[in-house]
Amino acid sequence: IFEVTSHPNIRIGNFTTIEIISEDVVTVTFSTDNNIFNEDDGIQSIGVEIDKSIAQNLEVFIFGESGPAEGVVISGLRVDTSVTFTPNSLSNIFDIEIQDDEYGLENSEMYRLDFTSSTPSEGVILGRHTNITIIDDDIVIVDFGQDVYTFNESDGYVTVEVTINRNISQDLLVGFIGGPNPNQPYIEISGANVNEDAQFISGGSLTYTIIFLLMNDTIGLEDIENYTLILENPRPSGNVELGNTEINIADDDVVTISFLEDPYVVPEDGDSVTVVIGIDRDIVRPLTFDVSGGPGSQPTSVVIS
Repeated sequence: IFEVTSHPNIRIGNFTTIEIISEDVVTVTFSTDNNIFNEDDGIQSIGVEIDKSIAQNLEVFIFGESGPAEGVVISGLRVDTSVTFTPNSLSNIFDIEIQDDEYGLENSEMYRLDFTSSTPSEGVILGRHTNITIIDDDIVIVDFGQDVYTFNESDGYVTVEVTINRNISQDLLVGFIGGPNPNQPYIEISGANVNEDAQFISGGSLTYTIIFLLMNDTIGLEDIENYTLILENPRPSGNVELGNTEINIADDDVVTISFLEDPYVVPEDGDSVTVVIGIDRDIVRPLTFDVSGGPGSQPTSVVIS
């Protein structure tokens, strides 16, 4: 607006408007370049920042989603959200949701979140993306179906189940090893030495069956044959826990004791008679039993070794 001393040859024109345009540029960035979470972390927050104060609200839009990858079952849910900065704030957060898929042996799930646009858009620079890494922390427990398996010698074979507690995203090999103890007393070995692999296929059964033969040795009076089967050397090995089991093999051979003659015929005036007693199979320890009978006789202890 002009202010001029009144003069007959001076005429004051219209006013003009002066517009001052801000040359300040606001840069929007994620608080961190990389975010690492566990699969069971649930809902997690990610920070967003601006580099200077603003005179009006600024809304920034964010998008990202996980995609198919080998050895990964998707846990990170799709992100399509926005954050709003007010004139008195330089930072804000938004949430992402992670779903525990209950699958084991996954590779790390990786994807990115990007700024897509802002309102207003003038004078705003959208920074680079941020990376999301989700680590599989599901434990795969490989164990036998029972803590103890008991079989009879005459069963012919042993059947043992190995199980895993969850589905897996890649194949798993687990060794199992064990065998009879040759130094166990009063035993004629019937069990077999085992050294094999159990293989679990991704998307397949959670149970693997082990079968091995038993030797029925026909020898009597054995103790229970006992040994341990151990799981070992899982491939891959990450987040895998292993168990073991006991194998008991009971001797079900029956020892029959009998007189070798029936009847014994002796003369009435004979001084004595020899009675022979036998058993129908070999035994691993002495067998003691009593024989009695006859008028006025006392039981007689007999030992067969």
